[in-house]
Amino acid sequence: MIQSWLTIAGLVLDFAGFSLLLREWWLAFFNEGRQIEAEEHLERMRHLRSLRPAGSGADPFAALNKIQDDHAVRSARAAHKSAMAARRSVFLLAALLIAAGFVLQLAGAWPT
Repeated sequence: MIQSWLTIAGLVLDFAGFSLLLREWWLAFFNEGRQIEAEEHLERMRHLRSLRPAGSGADPFAALNKIQDDHAVRSARAAHKSAMAARRSVFLLAALLIAAGFVLQLAGAWPT
């Protein structure tokens, strides 16, 4: 009787772990797409900025633009690091659930 419950518990943990891994893969896929789009947008903006005709003098806002660009890059890097830390913990939890499910299924199927 206990073996059938161990098998059920193992299957539930396997499904929970697989669901977490599937979610992480889904998020990684769409996050990568957003990063590529943002990089392409930044490249288009840099290209447009370089096409501007030269005025009578230096751009008075060049320093401000550089500061804003640097701040945006630092913010993006910090957000990426925190997201990777959170995703790492979810990935490890999913791997542990799958391993625990395997052990419970093995215990449930073990002949007595």
